[in-house]
Amino acid sequence: MAQVLEITTLRPAPGHTPEDFVIANADIDDYLRRQPGFLGRRIAVRDDGTVVDVVTYDSMAHARAGAGGITGEMGGSPVHDTIDQTSVDWQLTTVLHKVEPPAPSGTAAVPGPGETGPGRHGPAGQTLAEADALAREVRGLYEQVEQRVLGRTWTLPELAVGFTNDAASVGRLVLAAEHTWDIAGDVDAELRHNLAENQWWRIVQAHKNGVDLPAAYAETMERIGGGLRG
Repeated sequence: MAQVLEITTLRPAPGHTPEDFVIANADIDDYLRRQPGFLGRRIAVRDDGTVVDVVTYDSMAHARAGAGGITGEMGGSPVHDTIDQTSVDWQLTTVLHKVEPPAPSGTAAVPGPGETGPGRHGPAGQTLAEADALAREVRGLYEQVEQRVLGRTWTLPELAVGFTNDAASVGRLVLAAEHTWDIAGDVDAELRHNLAENQWWRIVQAHKNGVDLPAAYAETMERIGGGLRG
C-alpha cells in the first residue's frame, strides 16, 4: 500500500515564530500518535520563515481521516492561533518512490508492520540507529518546551520517573486488550502508542547515560541468542 504525505506550508501569525508553532503542536502530536495509519511527522522551516509540515500515513483513507480531525476534534488546539490562516497551502500526495539507506553493519533493525526478524524494513521500519536519531530530535523539541516553561530541562531522575510511569501503563493496556481491565478509548491504538513511547524513553535514557543502544542491542541479542542456540 502506497504511503501518503500530508504536506502543509504556512507562515506564523503576526507576533509568532516557527518555534512557537512547534511548541503549540504538543496536543496535535498526541492526537496524531493515536491515529490509525500514522507513520511520522516532520516540521521544517525555510530561510524565509515559511513552515513546512509533513505528516506521513500508510493510506489515503487514513490520511483524510487524520487530517479531518485537525480542524474537527482538534479545532480548539492553541496551534491554530499561531498560524496565518491566509498563508496555508494544504495537500495530500501519494508517494511513488522511496529509497532508504542500508542498515549499518552489525546494527539490528526495528521491524515494520507485519515483519519479523533483524535487518528487515517495511513502510514504517527503522534501524535502531535511525530510531535513535529521531528520538534525539524529538527530545530536543521537548527540551525547548521545558526551557520556556521551567527555565531548564528535565534532570536524569525526572526522565527516569517519566519512563517508569509510561512503562507501568503497558501492563494495564495489555490487561485491557485481554478484556480484564476496562479503560476508555481505543485500546489497540493506546497500546501501540504506549509501546512506541516506551521505545522512545529507552533511547532517550540510553543517550543521556552514554549508552550506544544500537551496539548494545546487537551485542545483547547475539549473547542471548548464542546461549539459547547452545
